Amino acid sequence: MSSIAVREPGTPTTAAGQFGVYSEVGKLRKVLVHRPELSLKRLTPANHDELLFDDVLWVERAQWEHDQFVKVMRDRGVDVYYVRDLLLEALRTSEPARNQVIYAVANQVTVGAALAEEIRIMLGALSPDRLATYLIGGLTISELDPDWRRLKSYSLIAAGNDDDNLFVLPPLPNQLFTRDSSAWLFGGVSVNPMFWPARRRESL
Repeated sequence: MSSIAVREPGTPTTAAGQFGVYSEVGKLRKVLVHRPELSLKRLTPANHDELLFDDVLWVERAQWEHDQFVKVMRDRGVDVYYVRDLLLEALRTSEPARNQVIYAVANQVTVGAALAEEIRIMLGALSPDRLATYLIGGLTISELDPDWRRLKSYSLIAAGNDDDNLFVLPPLPNQLFTRDSSAWLFGGVSVNPMFWPARRRESL
């Protein structure tokens, strides 16, 4: 969860604006959250270590607890913003932003030269809502439209594996921890590069 605390009376002001992180214990006005969803459902006993979780989670319970926490904050006047909603807004309203995100997740470094262009074309054809879901929740071979299942043959590892649950795009279950990947300072924001491969796409 990423939060923005409002300056308390008597603290210095800045020309950049009134909002900023002036105190870790100041009054919370706005908060950025991510509701547990598909990315956590992707956790399995085989992959949870790689995705930086100690175990698989009871996702429905996590969703209920998250919703209750959000309700408490809203009841106290906090403006709550969801990561997925903001991502979806950017994908719907800005073609350059959409293209930049697609290129960032599908390039020679992230998916390999053989797959990069094909995956970019596939992602570019998705609706903004579906694209937002897969960018955070991950995308498996089994979820590809039939016309795109041929992508499996582009990867020697995937082609030699009968498991259609291999990821074309890995999920981002750690997106829950929104205050790790960005820091809101005075009138600006610091987008932080993440150390672990499982978290690097969160900074996009």
